[in-house]
Amino acid sequence: MRDNGIGFSNKTAQLLAGSHPFNRIDILTLNDDIQGTFAKHGIERLNHRVQTNGKWLSLTWRGKNVGLRRLFYVDGEGRKAVEHELFELPKELQGKGISKQVLSSLYEQYKVAGVQRIELFANMDVGGYAWARYGFCTKNRNEALSAIRFSALTHKQEERIVAIIDEHFNSSSAPFPMNKIARLPYGKNALLGSYWEGVLDLTDAQQRNVYVKYLRR
Repeated sequence: MRDNGIGFSNKTAQLLAGSHPFNRIDILTLNDDIQGTFAKHGIERLNHRVQTNGKWLSLTWRGKNVGLRRLFYVDGEGRKAVEHELFELPKELQGKGISKQVLSSLYEQYKVAGVQRIELFANMDVGGYAWARYGFCTKNRNEALSAIRFSALTHKQEERIVAIIDEHFNSSSAPFPMNKIARLPYGKNALLGSYWEGVLDLTDAQQRNVYVKYLRR
């Protein structure tokens, strides 16, 4: 397996030429957008790196207390997917809209590239709640239940959440949209500090609309 690692430059186009599945991504524009977003908040120009073996594509940005990495690949069924591997922001920069600006820039390239699915692991800090608000789903009932921080809830709240999850899986085999929990008055208590595997099907109009609507809030 060949692994080319270079900075974002005109040479990048050579790596994504021809039959590369993600050759429509405008990496130079994406880099300018992301660097510009961080620059507005006083973050010096980030180190950046492109890696690919001709089939997958990894884009990484690194700076002091800042990290962003996305892995683009084609799954076993031939669908284009991207894994949100990393997004680190220091606490003093959280809540300033940086995440949404960066995610919006990335989403524009997802559309261009024909990405059909986004995958991630919601982390144990704010990610468990934040990614739920973006509309990410868990794949089955057990994963949905394990994502809930029941220790932070009253018995009545716990019963309500279990009922919502059961109602979904009693009538559908589709992944469970975690925003059904996040939008409850006690949804933040239920999900803050949780850890779960999330997926978003961009070919599903309902899931996609939730994601885009939250991006634009």
